[in-house]
Amino acid sequence: ILPPWFGGASQIGACVARVMATVADAPHPLDISCNSCFRCGPMQRLQGLLLAALLGALAGCTSKPTLRVSAERSPAANFSAYRTYSWVSEPSESLSERPRAGPDLLNWRIRNAIEKQLVARGYEEAASGRADLSIAYHVRRRDAHTESVEDFIRYRESGGQEGMQEAYTFGYQEGTVIIEVLDAATQRLVWRSTAGPVINPESQQEKVTEAVQSMMAHFPSR
Repeated sequence: ILPPWFGGASQIGACVARVMATVADAPHPLDISCNSCFRCGPMQRLQGLLLAALLGALAGCTSKPTLRVSAERSPAANFSAYRTYSWVSEPSESLSERPRAGPDLLNWRIRNAIEKQLVARGYEEAASGRADLSIAYHVRRRDAHTESVEDFIRYRESGGQEGMQEAYTFGYQEGTVIIEVLDAATQRLVWRSTAGPVINPESQQEKVTEAVQSMMAHFPSR
């Protein structure tokens, strides 16, 4: 919790700028790692503590993780004519029941979240034969590191849970959830949505499910 004299987001940004300017003007490079207190003078240790405290406060008071969702549909698609759907990739036997952990559990959660939203919008899975729509989904991942204070703040705002040193040294995975819907007869893309970033999607699978729900909120009803 920030003290009452500490203002909103604009003041947080100004405070970060002032601390960073102070650090930049220090007579020696500032190291706020675990061993730095044994190498730096009193003023540098104070600056390091101020910066670490400020970063801790920023990390602790970040708002709900920022999720960027985009969705677009083909203007030529008549969704009222679609009724059934099938999956581009058929579920494996391990997805017939809820898996315990790992990639199979993430896959199961994404598929279930999509199914619930499709049913709520009047669609049903094709029992046999050709469906009207083909549903595809995947999570695109990339390795990332925090290279600056701004990167670390953005990382925490996106749901990252590690400290600054861990996020910089060991890095993390940044995931983007992608859902694509094709006209099964023509194999043409009729709807597509992306959502991200989801930090470390394998360990924050609930965030992936929330992303899918936000994406499917844009899917047309019958």
